[in-house]
Formats: sequence, structure tokens, C-alpha cells
Amino acid sequence: MMPMRDLNMEVSLRVFCGQHISPEDERAIGEKYWLITRALELVNFPLALPGTNVHAAIGARKIAMAILMDVAAKSKLSMAAGDEPTCLVDAWIKSMIDARTDGGDDDEETRKVLVREFSDHEIAMVVLSFLFASQDAMSSSICHAFELLADHPEILAKVREEQLRVRGGDVDKPMSFELLDQMTYTRATIKESLRVLPPVIMVGSLALALSRVRWADACFPPQVPYMTLKDFPINPEYTVPKGTMLIPSIWPSLHDADVYPEPDSFIPERWLGSDGKTIEDPNPKNYMVFGAGAHKVRPRPCSLPHLPHPSRLNPRVHASPVHRLRVRLLVHDRRRRPRGHHDGL
Repeated sequence: MMPMRDLNMEVSLRVFCGQHISPEDERAIGEKYWLITRALELVNFPLALPGTNVHAAIGARKIAMAILMDVAAKSKLSMAAGDEPTCLVDAWIKSMIDARTDGGDDDEETRKVLVREFSDHEIAMVVLSFLFASQDAMSSSICHAFELLADHPEILAKVREEQLRVRGGDVDKPMSFELLDQMTYTRATIKESLRVLPPVIMVGSLALALSRVRWADACFPPQVPYMTLKDFPINPEYTVPKGTMLIPSIWPSLHDADVYPEPDSFIPERWLGSDGKTIEDPNPKNYMVFGAGAHKVRPRPCSLPHLPHPSRLNPRVHASPVHRLRVRLLVHDRRRRPRGHHDGL
């Protein structure tokens, strides 16, 4: 888990901060962010006294914020000088500059938001939130995907074949959106991995049912319990009493045999269109890996259009060890590994 988490942090910081963060600051944030995560454990001393996890997390947050505020300041200077955006922070600041000068290509409502000058502190807070949202859940997802591929060597072989074919035999070829769109089987594999082993399974809210809100318009903030305000019939045999606390799970939705035949099986082909070259989802309301409704996490619609072309990103991302990771096929060896043992990474 930890090697994957470190790799995930490095890639995330490059996407968010680009050239404005040094390798030393990358490592510092990676180390300090782990202290923040530890403070969120279920059992923790609740006061910020020296020696407690909460106290260490507060100190770690201050260091991370100082680094990210410096990133925001450098990005503002770079964008004011007319440089091309190389990361998400650059794209955000350039959008603010365009909104104040020529209005940009955005609609009126969007310009009203972007025309405001966000401070370095505000930008750093947003990036810190992005890092928190991306680290543990995404790291778990990557580990789950590697586990599933190790258990299904025939699927791993198909993924590798597609990668070699699309990249022209060069596994270190820089990624681009055009290449990504050609990786149909790889994307289907990721989608199926998230369905079989979702990183977060407890979500809210079933309050939508109590207020008769349509399922598609529901809002699902993660892991938030809700209390019923009145009796609510689930089916003719059972009614949820008023005052019941509800913590909904997306697991039944993702493992519904009527929607996903052989729901516990890892079958990427279920997402492929009839031509084998497109991704299809005939039941999108069941696929709630990223929630649903107004607060649904939309990684591609929200993030990818605002990122620069990957060829402009730091070459260190292209040479990332992600291209050199090898999965050792442990199909028959399911013995428990000792703590700290990272076989195959």
C-alpha cells in the first residue's frame, strides 16, 4: 500500500503543481500527509497535545500549506508572464486572468466566479483538499486493481498487449489523451476493478427516498449517516421506523446480479461495446462508485478538460516507475505476507 501511495502522491502533486514544486517539497508533503491521515484513525486522543497524532497532523498541515502557497505564488508569476499552463493550478490561475482581461471562453456565470482573485492561501487549501480526496481512496483502488490482475493473468495479458500495441512497443512513451482514448480494454479493466472492489462503499444519503427525490437527482456525500424523519416502507414486508440511523452502502448496487451477471467475477468485457472499441454502461444509475446526483465526483468531466496536454507535464511523470511495475502472478500463493513485504512492486 505505501509504495503505491507514495507513487500516487508524486503523480498527484505533478498534476496539481507542475514545475512549481521541488522534489524535496514533494517528499516533504508525502511524509507530512501521512501524519494527517493518521490523525483521522477511528481511535485517537481528541486534543492537540504534543505527542498526539492530532498535534502532529496540525504541524504537518502547516508545512504542507506553506509549500502549496509558494506553488500558488510561483504559478501566478508564471501565468502573468504569459507562460503556458503545465498543471491544474496554472490552468486555474490562467482562467482567472483571462476572465479579468478578455472574458475568456466561459459563460457569464463562470466568469463571475473566475474574475475573483483567489489568494495563495485559498488556492493552497483547494489543492490540499484535492490531495486528501485523491490519496487513500485512489491508492486503495490501485492496489485492488493489481490484486485482481495478479489473480487473473489472462486479463493482465490483454492489458499488456493493448499497452504495447497502443504505445508502439515503447512502454515509456509519454501519455496523451489520444493514447488514453485508444486504451479501451485498459479503461474497461479499471472500471470493472472499481465495481468489484470499490474503495469506498459506505455513502449517504437515503434522505432522498424520504423526501421522494428522484434517484438520479440525489446527492451522495460520502460516509455520512442519516436519520429517518418518518416511517419509510422499504417493501411490503418491512418499514424503516422513524428515528432510524441509515448508512447506505453502494455494494449491493454494484453487485446486483440482475444488472451485472456473475457480479462477484472480474469481467472487464462486460463494459465493452459490440465493436469492442467503446465503453458502454447500460445501467449508469447502478454504477455509483463516484456517488450520484449534484455532488457526484466527476474525475474526467471536471479534471481532464482543464489539464494541459500531458506532453507538457514534467518528464519525471513520464518516466514514473508506474510503467516499470511488474505484477508477480501469485495465483496459487495466497499466504499472508509479513508486514512491510511488498511482493511484485
